[in-house]
Amino acid sequence: MIFKAPNNDTCISDVCPDGWVEITQVELAAIHESRRVVAPPPIAPISPRQIRMALTRAGLRQAVEAAVAAGDQDLKDWYEFSTAFERLNPQVVAMGEALSVSPASLDDLWTLGAQL
Repeated sequence: MIFKAPNNDTCISDVCPDGWVEITQVELAAIHESRRVVAPPPIAPISPRQIRMALTRAGLRQAVEAAVAAGDQDLKDWYEFSTAFERLNPQVVAMGEALSVSPASLDDLWTLGAQL
């Protein structure tokens, strides 16, 4: 038998715990579905023009370009020659951390870039 507590905890048992009620398989499936976490849609890559325009509008372009100029050749090549910028690229994540830009702000930057 399947039982549900007032807080929607569930259990399968031969004995009904105090304060719990018996439910059906359909009700159990509905409870599990309501608990399912839906991942946000992936953030699409944006073009070099879009990232640069978004950085300018966000007031981050000078800081990013200074960090790139101070970085190694791989970083410089990545910034100059990438044909698309992916939000979860390790270079993007590292740059965000180095400049104290939160992940949510980076998401917003990509959203802005996609609109440009």
